Parts: sequence; structure tokens; C-alpha cells
Amino acid sequence: MSKSLFSLSQQIEEIERELVLRKRVYPGLIHKGTMTQSIANYHMGRIEGAKASLEWLRANETDVRAFVAAKAEARKKCPDCVGTGRRFWSVALSQFLPHGSTTDPEAKCETCETCGGRGAA
Repeated sequence: MSKSLFSLSQQIEEIERELVLRKRVYPGLIHKGTMTQSIANYHMGRIEGAKASLEWLRANETDVRAFVAAKAEARKKCPDCVGTGRRFWSVALSQFLPHGSTTDPEAKCETCETCGGRGAA
């Protein structure tokens, strides 16, 4: 099968289809003794967790895309001080918090002329 990109909604639909299938099949496997209830619960929990993660991502897609774009832009402007470390995440996240908030009061890059010590965000 070729590699394709499926939307978040399509991925959630596929997980929902799989959940329906498992709810039909697992009781028979448990009855036959080929699967225990605890293993069935484990696998159901994992797929329900995957569904919840995708639903959260879909609900927050705009903010996630904006954050990723801000991270990419920050790397262009200030690669030495806001690359991938803790400082970048704290400074970049601050744009999604109430004005003046930060996740880390020490989150600044003192060495950068481009960002003036606030990161490129």
C-alpha cells in the first residue's frame, strides 16, 4: 500500500471502526480462552487512548499548527538560543498564555541580539 496522508477525522473514524470490531470479537476470544479479560482491557484502553489523543489534537489543531509554525520561525531567526531546548519551549509557549505570562521566568536567551533576550517568539 502506498504511503498516504489521512486527515485526523479519517484516523478517528478508523479507530472507531476498530473499536466496534474489537467489541464484537474480544468477548468470543475471551470465552474461548485465547484472550484474557485483562489483555482485552489493556488493548481497548490503548486504542481508546489513541482515539482520545487524536480527538484532542483535532480540537486543538489550529493552536498546534500555530505553535509548530512559531517554532520553525524562531529557529530561523534565532537558532543559537531557541533551537530545541527548554528555553525555546518556554518562550514559545508564552505566546499561548495570557499576556506577560511565561512557563519559566528564567526563559530568555541572554546572548541573542535578534530576539533581545526574549527568544524569537
